[in-house]
Amino acid sequence: MRIDMTPMLSSRLDKLDFSFEYEAESDMFDGITFDKPVSVSGCVSEKAGCMLLTLKASVSYDTECARCLKKLHRTHTFDLSKNVAVSGSLQDEDNDDYVIVEDRAL
Repeated sequence: MRIDMTPMLSSRLDKLDFSFEYEAESDMFDGITFDKPVSVSGCVSEKAGCMLLTLKASVSYDTECARCLKKLHRTHTFDLSKNVAVSGSLQDEDNDDYVIVEDRAL
């Protein structure tokens, strides 16, 4: 998913909401199958010249108990917040504290 950051970079918006789904790759995880796409929603907001990405992701999956082998259905949800910087504005762009805007998009 690409998020077009042009409205924020040109100061037309100070908040940009997004929401999307994508298919998780079950073959990456032994013994886990995903019954629905991963759901992601969040926003990029700007205050006093600083941009912040916040999102919530949720994934529903089937697996089995490692001890008794009983079938299990679970949903895992997590939140993420990252500072956002425009490419070329940081001395160290390999810093994991930032998400980098490249070609006017995340």
